[in-house]
Amino acid sequence: KNANRSYIDMDDTPLRSNAAKSSYGNDSIETPSTAASTHAGLEDGRQLFRRQQSYIRSHDLASFNRGNTTSLIPLSEEGPGVSDVVNALFEIGLESAMDNSDRWVPERTTAKILNQRPQQLDNDGHSIGPMGPWPNAARGDEVLVWTAQCGHDGYGSEYPMVRARGLLPTSARDMIDLLLDSERVKEYNKMSLGRENEHFFAKGVHNPSKCPKTNIQGEAKIVRSRSQPPVVRKPVELRLFLHARRLDSENDDEGSKYLTIARSVWENEDGTADAQAAEATRCEMLLSVNLIRDVSYRGEKWCEITSLTHGVSPGIPIFIARKAALMAAEKYIRDIRSVFEK
Repeated sequence: KNANRSYIDMDDTPLRSNAAKSSYGNDSIETPSTAASTHAGLEDGRQLFRRQQSYIRSHDLASFNRGNTTSLIPLSEEGPGVSDVVNALFEIGLESAMDNSDRWVPERTTAKILNQRPQQLDNDGHSIGPMGPWPNAARGDEVLVWTAQCGHDGYGSEYPMVRARGLLPTSARDMIDLLLDSERVKEYNKMSLGRENEHFFAKGVHNPSKCPKTNIQGEAKIVRSRSQPPVVRKPVELRLFLHARRLDSENDDEGSKYLTIARSVWENEDGTADAQAAEATRCEMLLSVNLIRDVSYRGEKWCEITSLTHGVSPGIPIFIARKAALMAAEKYIRDIRSVFEK
């Protein structure tokens, strides 16, 4: 959705267009069904995955970028370590989600909400917010939305990043389980036509140990999703590398925290999909992040979600893409909230 929208599944965000494969739903890689807390049963899926190469952009990954601002690298278990790609994306996602600097400009309604709040200071004179140490935390039914320019040069840097934050009446654990469950995407994305897990590199977001095969902590997989926006003739498709892991808590009172990060992957090293048919429009998400943390609200355990997306939209004026992305970001949180308010 989707930067999903993801769920990561931000399928209604205006993104880059490419021709898509025609065999969605028929040629996806089958992976053995296993318990989410284990890494067993992945080898058969890996054997099949090796037949289909995938490429991911590395222009902003310091460990992989060699000065090429549009470079892609193969995402395979024989190439550069998948765990290194995961860790590099994880660092970018965490840094972006935790960034409360002035480069993030609130949209008009958010600016009004924040300006009307009385400033509160802790014992050390640092500004604090209504829901803990973050001065810009959401409360009640607020959904706060900001935009920022990309913090680095290179591919897609001219397109704005969008961040949204809101409270959800559920725990961080239940929230991360919802986002990772491909069978539940339609619960919060009414335009979704479905999402499939193509391949698992590691399973078990709650498992503190690393997968012995890939050295990845948490869950990592490739997913393919389709949605049908109301004013678009063809379905919109995203093929994403999706990673999620539990973050360390500083103390027992802090509760659970999770981070998800996703980026588009491609069938070809030039950043295009296999164009055997034109059943769907392939879109691109450079970055999609969800930071989820437990909070106490009205004496109950709720969670706060900070969602960030960075999409590429060639052919669409940037001011239009920015406006659409702001609307999609707010809608994403409100739609997820409605799932747990039932």
